[in-house]
Amino acid sequence: MIGHRRTRRIGVEVSEDEVLAQVRAGLFRHGAPIAGTYCCPGDSAYYVVPQVFRNVLCKGFDADGVARLLGRRCVLRLVNGYGFQHRMTLPSGGVRYMYIIEPEPLGVAGWCIAEQSGAA
Repeated sequence: MIGHRRTRRIGVEVSEDEVLAQVRAGLFRHGAPIAGTYCCPGDSAYYVVPQVFRNVLCKGFDADGVARLLGRRCVLRLVNGYGFQHRMTLPSGGVRYMYIIEPEPLGVAGWCIAEQSGAA
């Protein structure tokens, strides 16, 4: 089928650990955070635009399944107890939806903190 993108089902065709490893590796390329990943002052979390979440971090997997897995593992922040895309107001006055990834459960803490202190 032309244009059909096959996704692997978590827990059936691929283990949860493989998915977590891909998300962990996908946050960084060559030791630096990937484009589409941001930090906010006073927060150690990674803010990821939906396109990057789907096309880079979840590449080859069902993005909704990955979001549910990360939610269960306390990696993605929930919005009011449900959903994972946070509505953010930008300094320019615009609005953007973002996934917020907690670094500690993935073992990738440090970049946002270093970025805020000026050490990055």
